[in-house]
Amino acid sequence: MRRALVLAGGGAKGAYAFGCLRAFRRCGIRFDAVSGTSVGALNALIWSAGAFREGRRLWSNLSFRTVYPVHGRLWRRMPKPLVWLGGFIHVACRLIAAGARGTPHQLSKSTNFLIALSAGVAAYFGLPALRLSVRCPLALLAAVDVLVALNERHQMKRTWRLTWTIAIMMAYCATSLGLSAYGRLPSEPELYYLAVSMGIFLALMGSAFGMIYVIARRSSRAFLDNTPLASLLKAILTTRTLCTPLYATCGVEFHAWDPDKPSYAAMVTGGAPLPGYPCVADRHRRWVPLYYPIHDLPMVDQIKILLASAALPFGVVPSIEWGSKRLVDGGVADNVPLYPVARAEEVFVVLLEPIRGRTMHELGLTPEHWTAIDRLYRMLLYPAPSYYMYVPPDPMAKRVIAERPPERFPEVRAFAPKRSIGNFLTGTLNFSGTYARKHMRQGYVDTMTALRDIGIARRGRR
Repeated sequence: MRRALVLAGGGAKGAYAFGCLRAFRRCGIRFDAVSGTSVGALNALIWSAGAFREGRRLWSNLSFRTVYPVHGRLWRRMPKPLVWLGGFIHVACRLIAAGARGTPHQLSKSTNFLIALSAGVAAYFGLPALRLSVRCPLALLAAVDVLVALNERHQMKRTWRLTWTIAIMMAYCATSLGLSAYGRLPSEPELYYLAVSMGIFLALMGSAFGMIYVIARRSSRAFLDNTPLASLLKAILTTRTLCTPLYATCGVEFHAWDPDKPSYAAMVTGGAPLPGYPCVADRHRRWVPLYYPIHDLPMVDQIKILLASAALPFGVVPSIEWGSKRLVDGGVADNVPLYPVARAEEVFVVLLEPIRGRTMHELGLTPEHWTAIDRLYRMLLYPAPSYYMYVPPDPMAKRVIAERPPERFPEVRAFAPKRSIGNFLTGTLNFSGTYARKHMRQGYVDTMTALRDIGIARRGRR
């Protein structure tokens, strides 16, 4: 490959990237391959298929109804404020459940803090018979214990910590009942505190059981529906031919085990295991990017992969079952998918956030980023033992899975807006035709200016 194109994800902010594509087309620029994540995969399809007329119609008339309508007829009949409130509560509960489960996401620290704060409040109100100087340290200890347990990445340690936390919370409630009922009738303030404590504790337990239900049923229930987007993709793929190799990025959750960082959790409560007690190899939950060659797949699978690449996780958009994997938005793993086209001599990267002095390393456009993904794939293929006796890692030993840099790395040219085009609410979820038309023009103008600065003629230059 001589020149390749990489399109980052960003929801409605993809209108800016479509303006960039119009500028590339106007200048006669060709690409030997194109790679995209989320909405970048949709724009990559438009470029590969030459469906600029359909793309312009999509972005000019952008709305939730034309792309992602609300799931269910009952919700569609309700007022918009109530619909948005219900969607916010639904997604917030899914994020809290994901954080408690250990699935990494950008808001995991915030959701874990809310759970820990609720546990601390429950502990404070759960011991009304104790003095204030005793209740406050116990409540703080409970909150810190829950926060540390939720932020633990090692699966076995996380399970043990959460188990101990639930046991401590139950002991709090039992102690409160015993102290309140011992030798006298509880007073009205004590009854009030006990009721508040039990209510918060039952809410936490309900959230835990809800999380277990979601995990057990593998529920893909989402707030938005992807049927209109599927119809749009089918219309393009039926009437157009992919003229450029196209790679779409999806994310999948794996239990990864790193043999170069062996952290083994004992099956007993002590630090080092007792003789005869095996240890279980710790696995970390993490998102792994998968790059699918759309041009080599049948149309049914093409639609599924493109839908999965734009499937915002955690109950926003339905995930896609493909084979034995549950695929979601590739932005959770690699939002700027340079990896599949790193063999090119030159790569044009369209970003949807201003660079503002950030280096290529911070943007993930360096050989180190390629090396990290390459090592991750080889790490997933490494056979992790089911049981392993406790062996402390040797810092002087050679790495089991060594890092290998790419044989060659392309010259990267980044195209990005000069100013911010919105945050998650005002940009990514701003499905408005007015917003899209404005930033389509902005992307076209910015890209034409950048192409003139690097000396690419307006017509005929490759």
